[in-house]
Amino acid sequence: MNHPAVISEEDLLNMMDADIAILVLVQGTLTDGTSHYAYVSIPPSRYMMFKEAEASGNYNLAEFGKILMHGKGKEPPHDVQKQMETEYGANHCFEEQLIQWVEALQQLPKKET
Repeated sequence: MNHPAVISEEDLLNMMDADIAILVLVQGTLTDGTSHYAYVSIPPSRYMMFKEAEASGNYNLAEFGKILMHGKGKEPPHDVQKQMETEYGANHCFEEQLIQWVEALQQLPKKET
């Protein structure tokens, strides 16, 4: 009889880290008070730690992933956005689209069980 292989959470995260990266646009203020943006590629195993650190407001972004591009100002310039879309598949409308998808799913009739 074939039994499904049991994999640990750590092994699963290691496999995901080898194949997947989460591209995040981080916007904030540096310790000197200047606005700054950064695109960072974060391995799945570090993403939740990153979100916790981001919520605390005081962290070193480089500890969580590879900084692909960064610059001064809250918003990246249009040419930088286009470059990130072309090179890394960045979707600058993802969060808005996700909200729309979730709202549409919530409007679907519920299945009776």
